Amino acid sequence: MKSVACLLLLAIAGSCLPSCRVTYFFMGGEDSIPSDVWAAINKNEKAKNIFDNSDGLAMVMHIEEGKDSFFVVQVQNFYTGESIYLMMPEGLSKVEEMEASAYEKYKHCQH
Repeated sequence: MKSVACLLLLAIAGSCLPSCRVTYFFMGGEDSIPSDVWAAINKNEKAKNIFDNSDGLAMVMHIEEGKDSFFVVQVQNFYTGESIYLMMPEGLSKVEEMEASAYEKYKHCQH
């Protein structure tokens, strides 16, 4: 009986998460990330500042959610741990900052 309740609770909790999948994932600096994605990330002044003035690390996920596909990015200062979070459409036409909580909801897509 306890396991049935756990499965029901898991099903309910899982339905709150976006239905998505990661089609590819990159992590590193300029040499580890496709040049068009790297250029788009550097359009954001905060991200550019992290890469220009410290050892920055980018974690890039390409997400498919329903009919949409887009990139979510965490750019982290290696020394201070400070992070900024970005969202970019498939064509990389714009770069928008997002809250950490918005970024976090896509982390389950990796699994």
